[in-house]
Amino acid sequence: MKNLLLILLIIPSIGNSQVQSFDDLKQINSVQQFKRAVLENAYQKKPNHAVQDGFLVYGVNWEKKSEDYLNGIRIDFEPYYLSYFYAVYFTEDFKYDFKGEWYFTFDCPNLKKELNANCIYDKIVEEIKKQCKFYKVFEFNGKEVILYGCPGSSYKGKIGFYIDAFGNRVIRHFTSW
Repeated sequence: MKNLLLILLIIPSIGNSQVQSFDDLKQINSVQQFKRAVLENAYQKKPNHAVQDGFLVYGVNWEKKSEDYLNGIRIDFEPYYLSYFYAVYFTEDFKYDFKGEWYFTFDCPNLKKELNANCIYDKIVEEIKKQCKFYKVFEFNGKEVILYGCPGSSYKGKIGFYIDAFGNRVIRHFTSW
């Protein structure tokens, strides 16, 4: 009975671990601050991620995938890991000028069914709108991004938010603004 109670107490906290507020993000101005933010919010380094890729990847509740289905036919492939809440920090100029930039993704599955569903992304975006000043809207990877300048943040550049091609909500730091 004690074990069951312990499991019931631990599982909800694991499932809900992720960045919870803009305060978690606005101090990220280095690799060390990025790692502090993700580790304090129960993110874990992506298994099998090659450090030489030029970026760091952390996520919540990584799932190992080694098969998929295409038109009802099972396809086996090299294992990979999937997380619905993940963060990336660019440690090198990764094909573009992204060095020092970072982003966090938030999968909000209820939003695909209900327009008014709650998602931590919405809370953080509201905090950004209250604490920061609108800068501009621009196109990035085919998506319109809303940029804000934030006094009191320690990062250089702007912070933006948008919905990516997969329906994930993204909060991203841009240094070149």
